[in-house]
Amino acid sequence: LDLVRESGHLYFLHCLLAQENAPPANQQALALAVIAIIVGEHTESKEKCLEKNLIGAIMAKLQHDSPHLRRWAALCAAQLWGNYDRGKTQALDMQLPQAIGTRGLSDPDPGVRAASMYALGMYLRAEKDAGLDGTSGADKDTKKDTDGAKPEGAAPSGSNNAGGAARVDEEFGLIKLALGRLGDGSPIVRRELVLF
Repeated sequence: LDLVRESGHLYFLHCLLAQENAPPANQQALALAVIAIIVGEHTESKEKCLEKNLIGAIMAKLQHDSPHLRRWAALCAAQLWGNYDRGKTQALDMQLPQAIGTRGLSDPDPGVRAASMYALGMYLRAEKDAGLDGTSGADKDTKKDTDGAKPEGAAPSGSNNAGGAARVDEEFGLIKLALGRLGDGSPIVRRELVLF
């Protein structure tokens, strides 16, 4: 967290976002590893990295030739959207979960497939814990009044947000992609699917 307060994360993001004179793939993978640690549990860190287009960098690295770099891109995505609704929403808007599901799960490298399965599991577990309105179970508990009445301004129970059905369809598609890996030849991929 101190690294973000002192803007040290910008160095690692610059390594990922550099178009000209980009560092070698192994250095970019190390930068992704550091960013994954930085965004791990701190909302402030996740916000700062989102402001600097971390999702765009992850999308680009998922297409790189280096399997090591693709693996860290998937792991970084998992850390970014873990327990962070804004990260999940922005990732979904930029089609990152779908990219991980289609490219990552069909990657020839088993480490990339396992990291992609882990990332999708983190995304879908987080979605399962959240309601259709995007609030977590803890948020819903705080909205309840002691007499069971709905808080002021709460939506009627029969209403649903406009993107709710589309989001459920997208999540179902991701689950189908993940289940398609049941027969994967790699035990680490199957393990991540079981933990899914």
